[in-house]
Amino acid sequence: MASFTERVAFIEHVTCEVEGSFDRVRECFEAAAPRIDPVEAFRSAQRDFDQAMQELANQPPLAIFSSYDRSAVLAVAGQARRCIQYEMGSPLATLWMVRRHLPALLYAPFRVQLLESREGRVTFEYDKPSSVLRHFQNRVTREIARELDAALAGVLRKVSFATRNPKPVVGLSSERQ
Repeated sequence: MASFTERVAFIEHVTCEVEGSFDRVRECFEAAAPRIDPVEAFRSAQRDFDQAMQELANQPPLAIFSSYDRSAVLAVAGQARRCIQYEMGSPLATLWMVRRHLPALLYAPFRVQLLESREGRVTFEYDKPSSVLRHFQNRVTREIARELDAALAGVLRKVSFATRNPKPVVGLSSERQ
């Protein structure tokens, strides 16, 4: 017979409006949080964990694992506008959390949505990793989740600055938080 345990979790949802066109904001965001292949990152950890941890420690604190254009879903629903959903995270943070609290893998990577409003405003929306992972009541997981909160806020600050700055975004991803 199955046994269920339920907990109520309070989730902090963030909406961050950014100045600039959808395309410019997307370009700046994707420069600030580079794409990586998490499968390859984890595969290298299987070969030599200590070496992989050193390599991952030198990576940016936050990366895009995948993205999905959700605009077609909105169009079918009568909401013709652009929307990209990103799966993001840090392979290093994921490994640290999972080694200490396996159920945290359920929430890694986390999602961030880039949405264009009908009026042309551009917003990011996401659930704060710290609030999503809070219900596990695991100290290490909570600390890492707060670091992810800070890393994402840092990326969005960079995007906000870059979209107001006419300079190209080349090299934006090489800056550390």
